[in-house]
Parts: sequence; C-alpha cells; structure tokens
Amino acid sequence: MVRNGGYHHRIIHPLQPELVETIQKVYTKIGSSNLNEVIIPLHIRTINKQIKLYAAKAGIRGKRISSHTFRKTFGREVWRRNNYSEGSLVKLSQLFNHSSVGITRIYLSITKEEVDDLYNLQDLFVY
Repeated sequence: MVRNGGYHHRIIHPLQPELVETIQKVYTKIGSSNLNEVIIPLHIRTINKQIKLYAAKAGIRGKRISSHTFRKTFGREVWRRNNYSEGSLVKLSQLFNHSSVGITRIYLSITKEEVDDLYNLQDLFVY
C-alpha cells in the first residue's frame, strides 16, 4: 500500500499484486523483511525538482509542472477517455479522496460550458 497524507486526511492506495510482488523482492534483496520500512525517503520537493529537471531536458520550458500537475492531468485524461462520464468523476472523486463529485469537477477545472456541451441535444439526433 502507498500511504499519502494530505492536510487533514490519510489515504491508503492498494497496489496491484504484481507490484507488491516486485516490492517484496526488492525488500528481500536489500535484506529487510519489514515492508513498513522506508527504503528511499522522498520529499515532495525532491520529486518536483526531478520532474522540472526532466521537463527541461525534454524541452518543456515556461510551463508549471509538478507532481500535482500530473495528478490533475491524470484526472482530466481519465474523464476524457471515459467519454466525459459522470461515473468516471465518481471514481476519480473516491481516488482523489474528495468529499464530493462537485469538488472533483472544480479540482479538474471542468467548466460549465464543458458540462453543457455534454447535454447538447443536437448531438443526440441523426438527421
């Protein structure tokens, strides 16, 4: 499990069985049997510095980029790939540990126009 603590919440994300198996092998190789032991302590600032460094190497300049950007982009992409469905927003809301789907909409910067476009009646009928 990956533990992620926000301001007021502690979120535990379950991991895929294949990843758990790989992590267990790593712990065994380094001689540790305690899966709660931190192998590589990472701070969010360290991760964001690395992201910015690799973004610059990739020629991405003048853009805000961070782990938080990845999280929001992930959410927008999941919503898009699921045909902008309400069901995908419900699942994302749970994944992001938001108190409501409305908060998830705000978080993903989903505009009223985008929602209105989903209900455009002209698109429902074929002439």
